[in-house]
Amino acid sequence: MRQGFLSTLTLLLILSSILLLFSNSMKTAQSDPQSNPLTKTLATRIGKYWWVSQSMDLESELRIYQQFDVKWVVFYDIPSRGEVNLVHQYGMSALVYQNALAAEYTDLRRRGYDDDTIKDWAQKNIAGGYYYINTPTSKNATDDGYNSVRISPYGGYPSSGYLDAILLPQIRTIVRSTERNADGVFLDVLFLKSNTDGNPGFMARYSEWLQTNQKPDTPENFQEFRYYSIHDVAKRIYDTVKISKSSAVLIISNNNIFNHEDREAYALDISRLQDVSDILMHEHGDLDQVAPEGTIYRLRQERGDGYPLQGAQPVTKPLWIHYLTNQTQRFQTMLTYMDTYDFGYWGYNQYFWTHTASGGDQSGISASPAVRWIGQGQTTTYRVTVGSAVGSSVFLTLSGLPDQAEYTFSPSTVAPSQESTLTISTNPSVEKGIYILTIIGGIGYSTISTTARLGIGGVTTHHLTYGGTEYSVTILTNSIVSDFTFDQARRLVNYSVAGFSGTEGFCNITVPKPILDGEPVVFMDNSEVHSSSTSINATHYLIHFTYTHSTHTVTIGGSYTIPELPAAHIGAVAFAVLTFFLAITRKRKPETRLAKKS
Repeated sequence: MRQGFLSTLTLLLILSSILLLFSNSMKTAQSDPQSNPLTKTLATRIGKYWWVSQSMDLESELRIYQQFDVKWVVFYDIPSRGEVNLVHQYGMSALVYQNALAAEYTDLRRRGYDDDTIKDWAQKNIAGGYYYINTPTSKNATDDGYNSVRISPYGGYPSSGYLDAILLPQIRTIVRSTERNADGVFLDVLFLKSNTDGNPGFMARYSEWLQTNQKPDTPENFQEFRYYSIHDVAKRIYDTVKISKSSAVLIISNNNIFNHEDREAYALDISRLQDVSDILMHEHGDLDQVAPEGTIYRLRQERGDGYPLQGAQPVTKPLWIHYLTNQTQRFQTMLTYMDTYDFGYWGYNQYFWTHTASGGDQSGISASPAVRWIGQGQTTTYRVTVGSAVGSSVFLTLSGLPDQAEYTFSPSTVAPSQESTLTISTNPSVEKGIYILTIIGGIGYSTISTTARLGIGGVTTHHLTYGGTEYSVTILTNSIVSDFTFDQARRLVNYSVAGFSGTEGFCNITVPKPILDGEPVVFMDNSEVHSSSTSINATHYLIHFTYTHSTHTVTIGGSYTIPELPAAHIGAVAFAVLTFFLAITRKRKPETRLAKKS
């Protein structure tokens, strides 16, 4: 009997392992860009270096981006926790730019290294030292325009080099929820220069790789190792991001490297990095250097649609396009292509500045913010600005409101360069939904207009107890909420949402901090909602996310709980099966004993 029990238990453990592998494979399959929320989204960089000349600060820049429904902003220096929080309050996610294999001169100086030390690093390559550097870098050196120290993937090998000493600790600081709490890293300069091959650390690692893989030293194997070295760096960075915060993302740029010859020369082929990234970035040309059609051609090549790239695998991971234009027609064309070809669009930050009522294009009206979320019976406001080039005062009206909602403009007649406050009031029985509002400015017999969105939902409050203290979770949504539960053991909030199939749904959920173990992570139908945004006050997390209606299950947990979810679900299944087996075994034991006695 004991042997049979152990055999069955072993079988159950094997089954659990198989289920775990299946779960992980399903998560991989969910990276299909056709359904991934990391596509069809707008991104741009934070223009901190131009704030003084543009009379802007972070909040005024975020207000502009909000009008365009930008979802991701990229800091090119490390932001403070307060700056990241402000980005979250405006419903956006914060990425931070990082160089993979180059340390910028200004960054090295900020860390306390002087010119003599940096020059010494440059000479160490010749002397068989730790670092590979293009040229001796000093304050006045340009170093191919980057003004930076170029580093070998194995600089310092086998001891800790730049990656261990500087970059990985910096990434932990950037994404950890207890520190800067950014939503991910944009990784640039991940490629090799040909002379990197002469670095002694690089060559030592190559010899070890040949021995481990039982390969001969041939030009083909050396080239494969060069690709391997880039993948190895990307994997270490990717693992650091995910361990530091599971919901954070890693975006890797192609550095304008497209054709087969360049990929071979620089050992950068983004199709080889799909397992160590969340998003792959296409940079294509500088400001208005290429037409949108040329960029889309490159995108289709990367996906294997049409004319596949020599030696490259089709990219199935989400793709973003870094395409800079200051032309309205090209910008609108890219937005159209974004919906057609399902990619994320990184737009030119100064385009956004100069094509809103807050910037240089003063020929229309604008509304800020671009979207508001309120409960039935509540009131909200928008700021409406008339451009200086409109020519004369406009009379403002509004269309698109549902029944049992009213509006006022104060004032209703607005001169150029002036503002009006749009106030919308709703009745408690107003129909829930997401509405497109059209703000119309009448000028004689002609009109100008802009749009904004208004989400109206119902508010439900759910009470729970944790650690002997009573808490309340509030959900504002246009969906029907049911099956609300709180898993005290694992500190998970669970509920279901439903709505008319195919329509857009939203949830704004306010969760007390003590009931979650770490920063909030949202799962819907067992897939992480990467596009969720979180703002924080002293006592609560305020979480927002949208989805397409059908019936969905929502799970919200802390960053220290959520990574264990798939294994935990499988463990629960295995435990239930084991419990059932033990129950049957116990019931059968008396019969066995009686049989022996007879």
